[in-house]
Amino acid sequence: MAERRLEDSIERLSTMVAAATVENRPDSTIEPQRHEDSGGRALEMLGRLAGEVHIARELEMHRTLGEGGMGIVRLATQKSLGRKVAVKTLRDEHKNPAAAVRMLTEAWVTGSLEHPNIVPIYDVALDAAGAPVIVLKRIEGTSWDDLMDDAAEQRRRFRVSDTLEWNLNVLMQVCSAAHFAHSRGIIHRDLKPANVMLGEFGECYVLDWGIAVSLSDDGSGRIPLAKDAGDLAGTPSFLAPEMLDGHGRRLSARTDVYLLGGILYQILTGDPPHQGDTFAELVTSVMTSRPSFPPDTPAELQRICARALDADPDARFETPEQLRLALTGYLSRRGATRLAAEAERRLERLRAELARPDARARRLTLYGLWSECAFGFREALAAWPGGAHDAARAGLARAAEAMVDYELSGNDARAAAALIADIDDVSTEVRARVGNALTAQEAEEARLARLKVEHDPRVGQATRGWLAIGMTLVWTLAPLIVAIRPSGWETHRRMMTVPLGFMVLMVLLSIGTGGAMLRSGFNRSIALSAIMMTVSMLASHGIAYLLGIPAKQTYVLHFFIWSLLGGMLAITLEWRFALPAVGYLIGTFIVAWRLDWVYWTMSATSAVLAGTVMWVWHPSGKKPCGPESPQASNF
Repeated sequence: MAERRLEDSIERLSTMVAAATVENRPDSTIEPQRHEDSGGRALEMLGRLAGEVHIARELEMHRTLGEGGMGIVRLATQKSLGRKVAVKTLRDEHKNPAAAVRMLTEAWVTGSLEHPNIVPIYDVALDAAGAPVIVLKRIEGTSWDDLMDDAAEQRRRFRVSDTLEWNLNVLMQVCSAAHFAHSRGIIHRDLKPANVMLGEFGECYVLDWGIAVSLSDDGSGRIPLAKDAGDLAGTPSFLAPEMLDGHGRRLSARTDVYLLGGILYQILTGDPPHQGDTFAELVTSVMTSRPSFPPDTPAELQRICARALDADPDARFETPEQLRLALTGYLSRRGATRLAAEAERRLERLRAELARPDARARRLTLYGLWSECAFGFREALAAWPGGAHDAARAGLARAAEAMVDYELSGNDARAAAALIADIDDVSTEVRARVGNALTAQEAEEARLARLKVEHDPRVGQATRGWLAIGMTLVWTLAPLIVAIRPSGWETHRRMMTVPLGFMVLMVLLSIGTGGAMLRSGFNRSIALSAIMMTVSMLASHGIAYLLGIPAKQTYVLHFFIWSLLGGMLAITLEWRFALPAVGYLIGTFIVAWRLDWVYWTMSATSAVLAGTVMWVWHPSGKKPCGPESPQASNF
């Protein structure tokens, strides 16, 4: 049944056109053979123009710009405005009413459509023979058909680096012009690359509105109505199936959508949508309308093109604007895909750098590549509204995870956590690793902070300074008093009261200052050293008593103990305590030599200790170098 209908259609169409001509020139426009009512009304209007002023007299004609089947276009000067214009007239052999109507119709259609992608018509006039003269904007350029596949010429003239994107942008401008025409009720019926001109500066103009028809009657009779179109018209290699019926009532805006889809097909394949060695093959291609694409054609463009070329008008895009938006979306997503692909290449370089043995020493290089990866993937996501670009999201997660491994291998969990803070697609396993490492790192940092406070000499510095200065001054002055006023109190029992009293006084002062001397390991070390000194002094008296050594001679041991204490402080806390350590060592030998000089020697060596304490721990002195401790205070 379908084959019978196809045979009937081919037979009917063969009677309407010269089949041999169509076979030889399937890319040329078939002109309607009848003009019916609209043609007659147009001729009447042409007759009225003959009685008006011949505006053509104000045109100074120059060289020929181009020639077509019926017309010729010349460069002219419009004297009234002093501007260069293009003037289209009929060739001498085509000066007949039918050709005049064709030219006038095109002028009236084009003149009613003021759009950036449609050539402006300045005037319609008559020449001396009464033939129409169309005055239009001067445009010098090249047919899109000649440039569509010429990448070298595109690059030379328009600095084009991506032929597909450039052609799609031109097609979107043609869609815009067609959509505007449809808003005025006009369909073109002959949209094809050959009817699009590209100017020297990239301007795009849709030409040849000669077989355009109107979907609504404006009462002027200037533009043929679609419902009156009974002849086959259009370009065979681009025809929509409904254009073969010969029933103008089936024509609609979706007919032009089909033609736009045919242009897209030629962009993608290099050929128009319909081809055939015979008229029957060409008509069969039109009626079945089953496009096929090269294997490397982007799938999304295949879907867009197939929908625009659907044999059923109701299955196509409703308007050229919908087709334009679909192409815009594709280009946006194509840009996103490019960005993601480039970011993927950066990610491979990042992985290679991370695998190098000296990766730890190449931190700046690694983070430079990471930044490039992340930027590319994020830009791809931004260019694809809704974040639908799975490859970009997955790539960003992989890049972040690679850097997380790098940071965790260097025990920097905080940096690893910062890398994945705003990336949703990182795996649960990686997030758990980072969380555990961060917890461990924070615990270690807290431990180190406590250790820092424990060994920070600034903690309790003021209290420690005042106490040490006070105690050493007492230790310096007390022996002088005893030396000046001897009391004969040198017995082991009485002399043991001195270290005991010193220990009690030190405890009371520590408690009285709020326990400042116990708030850090540094201060506790000093306090314990002092306690150790007093215990050693008490022990020396006990040992001397058991050995029967006189109490005063025990001072020799005390000097040696103080020397040892000073040396220990110099080694563990502050090198400047080596001064009193040496002083007490010298004092040991002096006292051993002249015991009667003990109190003077004790006062002198204690003065060295007092001076050293003021030098090291003076409360108003310069604090030790290094970062301020958050828990340091002067108390």
